[in-house]
Amino acid sequence: MFARMKYATLCVRDAARWLRDDRGSVAVEAVIIMPALAAMYCASFVWFDAFRNKTLAMKATYTISDIISRQETIDEPYLDGLHDTMDFLVNSFAEPKMRVTLIRYDEDSTASNKYRVDWSWSTGDKPKLTQANIDSDSTWIPVMGDDETVVVTESFVFYQPVFRVGIDNQIFENVMVTRPRFAPTLVKTDEPTGTGGAGDIDDEGDGSGI
Repeated sequence: MFARMKYATLCVRDAARWLRDDRGSVAVEAVIIMPALAAMYCASFVWFDAFRNKTLAMKATYTISDIISRQETIDEPYLDGLHDTMDFLVNSFAEPKMRVTLIRYDEDSTASNKYRVDWSWSTGDKPKLTQANIDSDSTWIPVMGDDETVVVTESFVFYQPVFRVGIDNQIFENVMVTRPRFAPTLVKTDEPTGTGGAGDIDDEGDGSGI
């Protein structure tokens, strides 16, 4: 009897000691917390990286637009060089695409839409901006005076997140509309005659050259 009571007392004492023992709790907490911390770190990295790349794409587009606005004449080799500059400035898994368009406002035009596409250039499989595109939606073009021109620079930068934490693959699209700084228009010297290129610029401003 006494031996059984002593054994029971020892069992209760060992059980109480085991319940008070906190050795290994740090390892258990680490196993629970570390995956959550790793997920939070990855999510923070991806979201920060996405906003950083979006800002880079916007700044690069503004830079290219500013460069173009300072020209009086331009050609496709020069635009190809600007595309290479865009590719250097942005951090993209795929080569960015560009589109540059010269839009003129013609008050004397018989068309219902007075915004006219003089010429357009694009890279890769990105289609050029056509008059039909402008006719379908010209609300994004700023108010312009008669015979005034603007250069529309568009960029399309592909972004692929490193981890899938709420952000999918997407394309950052930016549009910059700038007036030519040092000339009334921007002449694309290698644009074929009849499409609003160098052979169709109205230097007199009276509609005779269109």
